[in-house]
Amino acid sequence: MNKKAFTLVEMAIVLVIIGILAGLTISNLAGFGKKGRDQRRATDLLRLSADLIAHFNANGSFPAPNNNYTLPNNPPFFNDYKDPISGWNYYYSTSSLANEVYLGACFEAGLYPFDPSVAINCASTTMASGTNAVSCSSGSTFTCIRVRP
Repeated sequence: MNKKAFTLVEMAIVLVIIGILAGLTISNLAGFGKKGRDQRRATDLLRLSADLIAHFNANGSFPAPNNNYTLPNNPPFFNDYKDPISGWNYYYSTSSLANEVYLGACFEAGLYPFDPSVAINCASTTMASGTNAVSCSSGSTFTCIRVRP
């Protein structure tokens, strides 16, 4: 007998193999969204720190943060920096030193993307304690950087 079509068993085997490959691919790609958003957060914080230093150099001081540890509305370009998921501003706090401020964000993938010379323990900032303390969603890590001119 001359066979020109696939049998039902052969088709089922092919579909199972395709399903397994698709499942493996999707599960491997699941973490890339978090890592991509974390990379955007890290880039935003570094760009924002450069803008804050420019503000300090032009005005002689850093701007005061809002009550909820967010960036002030003036200058208005500070509002261009928003978290990719929440759409909120990043966290911002002054230091006891006049020439130092802190920026922070909630990182999803536990990424610690900053050089140790600028990265600090957020617990040492006012953003991590008190009644208005920053809290990240479950599985996220609050990461801070120190900004100095």
